[in-house]
Amino acid sequence: MNNKSDVINVVVGLLIIFAFLYAVFSGARWLLSSVVGLDKQVGAAIIAGCVTLLVSVISVVYTQQKTNLREIANSHRPQKIEIYKNFMNQAIVGLLKASKEKKFDDPEYRKELEDFFFHNTGEFIVWGSPEVIKAYSAFRGAIKPTNEIVFEIDDLLQAMRKDLGNSNKGLKRGELIQLFVSSEVDTNEILNSNKE
Repeated sequence: MNNKSDVINVVVGLLIIFAFLYAVFSGARWLLSSVVGLDKQVGAAIIAGCVTLLVSVISVVYTQQKTNLREIANSHRPQKIEIYKNFMNQAIVGLLKASKEKKFDDPEYRKELEDFFFHNTGEFIVWGSPEVIKAYSAFRGAIKPTNEIVFEIDDLLQAMRKDLGNSNKGLKRGELIQLFVSSEVDTNEILNSNKE
């Protein structure tokens, strides 16, 4: 019975759409034939008025859509800030400490890291922008106890900043992660190893 009512709803919906399109087409055809029979100046004024009205409607719809998207982004912002901040504090700082302390081979640390990433992957999927998700995926694929991961971390940090509406203009690849790396590590050597 549910399938039958779904079919009826679809048919009625299509009939309404066709009726609306027919009414719009008929109205446009009537308006055009009326304008053609009028004085050229009056016809030009009507056409100019219609174009002005159409442009106004399109502008209002566009502005409203942009406002709605901005409101959605602003409502998501606090959640994203919390997720990204938590990720920076626990994962990135934790990875850098583990690298320094040579803990990557410790099974307990690996299990803790795996659990953390399992939980956060869902958060990134739900709340992250496509750019953040791609950077996160590249970061996850690059996790290994070497300095090569610093650029994937930096790409992720820059994607997070962009997702929150911050500009990365003037920031080179590696400059954000350099803020986390201790002075004991020769960050210039790490950054110079990346030839782009």
